[in-house]
Amino acid sequence: MKILLCIIIVFFSLQCSAAEKNKVEPPKAKPGRFLTARERLPKDIPDWFLDLDETEEGQIYMWEWTDNWTPELVKEFQHYDLNNDGIITAQEAIKVTKADNAKKKKNDKNSSQSSPNTGTKHSTPVVKPTDTTGERK
Repeated sequence: MKILLCIIIVFFSLQCSAAEKNKVEPPKAKPGRFLTARERLPKDIPDWFLDLDETEEGQIYMWEWTDNWTPELVKEFQHYDLNNDGIITAQEAIKVTKADNAKKKKNDKNSSQSSPNTGTKHSTPVVKPTDTTGERK
């Protein structure tokens, strides 16, 4: 019985050492720095998004959208804020902008076939007003 127990112990110890030899080391982390939120944004983000993102966190808060809320600006903000959380994320901005551009392209195509002199008006977000020094209010 003791011999059988010794054989089992030796067998398992050989298996463990063989498994350790075949173990793949994870890649070593390269020294460097983390990317900022702005650097991690998708490349197809609309320019207006970068202009309005004052905190450079990769999202637009309601206070960054405007200081002077009107019913039109509320509606416009809600158009981009798909989940109604008061924040426009990069993904929301891209999704809505692509949908708006596709709709505009379709409307332009339809209007050009019927009447070449008519076009559709496309709304882009309103940028905060600036004072005489060029700083946002």
